[in-house]
Amino acid sequence: IMLERLVQTVKLSRNIIKWIAILTMIIDHIGAAFLTDGSTYYFICRFIGRISLPLFVYLFADGFDRIKNHKKHIIELVMFAIISEPFYDRVIHGQWLYLDNQNIFFTWLVCYLMLLGFNKVDNVKSKFDKLTFKLAIMATAGLLTYFLGFDYTFVAVVSVACVYYFKTIAKIGIPLLMFASYLNPGVFVSMPILLLYDSNKHCKYTKFMKYAFISFYPIHLFVMYILIAFVI
Repeated sequence: IMLERLVQTVKLSRNIIKWIAILTMIIDHIGAAFLTDGSTYYFICRFIGRISLPLFVYLFADGFDRIKNHKKHIIELVMFAIISEPFYDRVIHGQWLYLDNQNIFFTWLVCYLMLLGFNKVDNVKSKFDKLTFKLAIMATAGLLTYFLGFDYTFVAVVSVACVYYFKTIAKIGIPLLMFASYLNPGVFVSMPILLLYDSNKHCKYTKFMKYAFISFYPIHLFVMYILIAFVI
C-alpha cells in the first residue's frame, strides 16, 4: 500500500526522464571512451550507462503519436545520424570510419519507419494479415539494423515495438529483455524510474528544448573528441 501511494505521489515527466537518460548515457560513454576495460571505474560507468537505453526506448515509442510532421522528423533523424557518426566512430572506436557499428540515431530512424509501417498496416481488416504484416515489418527492421551494424540492433527494434503496443507491461519487460541480451544488471535500475514515469504529466516543452535534447548526442560526442584529441 505504501509503495502504491508513493507511485501515485511521485510522478516523473518526460523532461525528467530525458535528463536522466542523457546523464546516464554520458556516463556510459565516458567509461567507453576514457577508461580501461575491466577496471572498477569502467564497470561502474557501464553499469550506470545501462540505465539509459530502456529510458530512451520508452520515450521514443511513447512519444511517436505526439509527432505531427513525420517527414520533417525523418529528415531530422537522418541529419543527426550523419552528423554524429564520425565523432561516434572516433570516440567509441578510435577511428574516423568504423563500418561495423553505427550510432543510435540510425537505429531510431529504422524504428521510426517501423512504427510508420505499423500505422499503415492498421488499415488492414483481417487481424491475421495485420499481425503477419507487423511481424514482417519488425523482422525486416531488426535484420536491417543487424546487417548494417546499427547500435543495439534487434534489442532496440523489439523493445520499441513492445513499448508502442504494451506500454504498461513494457516498463518491466524491457529491462528484463535488455538484461537477457547484455547481462548487465544496470538495466534493472531503469525499472523503478519507468514505473514512476507519467506520460500525461504536464511539462514545458518548447522547440528550443526539443532541439536541445536531440542535439545533445552529437554535441557530447564532439566535446569528448576534443578532450581526447587536444586535452588528454
